[in-house]
Amino acid sequence: MLLGFPSEVWITMTVEFAERLGFYGTTFMLMTYCTIMLRWSTSAGNALINALYALTPLSACVSSSVSDGRWGRPYSLVVFLTTYAVGLSMVALSSFPLMYGEFPLDPSVLGVALFATGILLFAVGYGGMKVCTNPLMADCVSDAYKDNETQCQVVLSQLFRCIYAITNSGSLIGIIVPPLLRSLDGRSVVMGSVTHTTGYYFGFSLSAVSSLLGLSLFVMMYHRFRRNEPSPSIVLPRIFFRAIFIRWCFAVGRIRDEAFLSAHRWDLIDFAGYPVTANKSTDAVASHDVLSGAPDLSVKLRNCTESGSGRELNHGREAVAMEWNVNEAKQDDMPSQSASIDADGLDQTWVANAKMIASVCRALVAMPIYWLITNQFSTNMILQAATTGLPSYIPPEVFNNVNVISLLISLLLFDRVVFPFVFVNKTPPVRGRVVCGFATMIISMFWCGVVQINIDHRGKYDEKDIYHLHPGMTMVSPLWLVPPYIMQGVASALVDTTIMEVVYVAAPTSMKGTMMAFYLMTSSLSGFLGLALSPAMRPKNAQIVIFSLTGALVLVTVLFYLLNSPTAEAPTEASDSQGTDVSAGPCTVSKEEKKCLLLKDFSRSENAAYYGGVLHHKEVSHL
Repeated sequence: MLLGFPSEVWITMTVEFAERLGFYGTTFMLMTYCTIMLRWSTSAGNALINALYALTPLSACVSSSVSDGRWGRPYSLVVFLTTYAVGLSMVALSSFPLMYGEFPLDPSVLGVALFATGILLFAVGYGGMKVCTNPLMADCVSDAYKDNETQCQVVLSQLFRCIYAITNSGSLIGIIVPPLLRSLDGRSVVMGSVTHTTGYYFGFSLSAVSSLLGLSLFVMMYHRFRRNEPSPSIVLPRIFFRAIFIRWCFAVGRIRDEAFLSAHRWDLIDFAGYPVTANKSTDAVASHDVLSGAPDLSVKLRNCTESGSGRELNHGREAVAMEWNVNEAKQDDMPSQSASIDADGLDQTWVANAKMIASVCRALVAMPIYWLITNQFSTNMILQAATTGLPSYIPPEVFNNVNVISLLISLLLFDRVVFPFVFVNKTPPVRGRVVCGFATMIISMFWCGVVQINIDHRGKYDEKDIYHLHPGMTMVSPLWLVPPYIMQGVASALVDTTIMEVVYVAAPTSMKGTMMAFYLMTSSLSGFLGLALSPAMRPKNAQIVIFSLTGALVLVTVLFYLLNSPTAEAPTEASDSQGTDVSAGPCTVSKEEKKCLLLKDFSRSENAAYYGGVLHHKEVSHL
C-alpha cells in the first residue's frame, strides 16, 4: 500500500484527478465561450452555468439511491462517469470550426444543439459520480483496516486531506492549461476594447480526453472493487413521509399517546419510528413502550447525532439498536405488537440514522450563498478580470489559478504550522474554522466591489455589456484582483474541507452516499439562486451584485453561528466506549462548547492529537 492507502484508493483518486481536470477545464471557459463564440448575453451565460449546477442534485439523488442500494457504488460510478465523459466529448465536438458557418462567427444550429446536450449530460454525470467517489475510497480504507479501528481512523483522516490536495492539483491543471491552449488558434475576436482568443476546441478536447482516460482506467480495474452492502431503497423519503403521516394521526386524534407526544412533540423524525396497528387503543400505547422503552431514548438518539467522531457515532447507534432489541424481547408475550412492527417495516436504526443526517444538515445552512459567491469567481469575476489591463495572450481565466494555488498552500500551512502553533494541545474548533473562512470570503468580495467601483469610474458598459474606456483613461491594473483571489483560496481551505469532513464523518455508515447527495443538493441550491438572479447579473450591475452578495453572506454567517452554537439545555455527560469521562480531561474545552455538532471529540491523551474532530496519532505525519 502506497502511503498507507490501498491500490483501489489510488485508482479512484486518479479518476477524481481526471474528472477535476475535465470539470474545471470546461466550466471556467463556459462564460467566455457563451459570450464570445456563441454571442449570447451575459445573462444567458449565467443562466446556463447556474442551470448546470442546478441540475446536479437531480442526478445526485438518483445516484445516492442506486449507489447505496441495488447498483452499488462501483457500478454507479461507471454509469455516471460514462455519462460525464460523453457529455464533455459532445461539448468539445460542438466547439470545432466545422460547427461554425464562418469560424469564429456564425455558430450552426447543430453545434448549439450538440453543446446544449453535452452540457446536460455533463451535469447529470457530474452529480452522479461525485456521490460515489469519496464514499468508495473511504470504503476501501475501512475494508483494508477493518481489524485495526484506531489506525483506520488515522488513515481516513489522512485520506480526506490527500483527496482534496490531489483533486485540486487536477483543478489547477484544468484552470491553467485549457485556457492557454486557446491561443493555438491564430484567429481572434475583438469586442469593444478587449481582444479574445478563439481556440476553445483545444481546451474542451483536453477536458474530454482526460475524462475518457479516467473512465478507461476505472473500467479496466473494476474487478478490484467490492460492492457495498445495500441499504433499503429510498429510505429517507419513506421515513420523512411516514413521520408526517404519524404526526398527522396524532394531530387529528387517530393515535392517542400523551407520553410519547410530550416527549417528542418537536422531533418530527421520531414519529417515523412509532408503530401503527389496526387497533389504535391499547396496542398503540404498548407499541410506544416497545419503541422507546427507556424514556431518554430521544435524548440518546440526539446525543449520538451530536457527540462527534465516527467511533462515537457508531457506538451511539449500537446502543440505540441494543436498547431496541432488549425492549422488543420484553414484549414477546404481546404478538399483536410484534406483528405491527413487522407490518410497519421500519427499523429504529434507520430512524436514528435519519435524525443524524438532519442534524448534520445544520452545518450546510450557509453553503448555498457561499457557493453562489464562489461561482462568481468563475463567471462574473472573470468578466471583471477581462476589463483590466491583461495582455491579450493571457486569458482572464488564469486568475482562477491564483485561488487554487492559494488553497493548496493554505491547506499545508494550516495543518502543519498554524493549527499546531495556535491550538497547542487543543482542537481547532470546526465552527470557528468555518466562520473564519466566511469572514475571509466577505473581505474578498468587498475588495472586488471596490475594484469594480474603480472600473466603472474609468469606463462604462454599453447595452451589449461590452466595456469601453472613457477618453484619456487607462484600464485598472490586473494586480488589484490578486488579493481577493488569494483570500478566496484561503476561505476554501477553511470552509470546504471542514464541511466535507463534517458531512462524511458524522454521516451514518450505511448512508454515506445519501449524505453526499444532500451535500451536492445544497451546493446546487446556489445554482438555483444564480439562475433566478441571472437577469440582474450583468457587468453594468456588478457593483450592486457584489455588495448584495457580501451582505447576504454576512447574514447567513450569523445564522450558521447561531444554529450551530452550544446549547445550555443539552446533557453534559459524555463518555467513550470504555466509560471514560471525555469532558473531564485537563486540556478539553468547556462542556457547553462540546455539545455543538461542529465541535466534535475533544478528548486528549499523551500519544494522540485531534484535528477537526478526527483522531491522529502524533507520530503520524500529515499534510
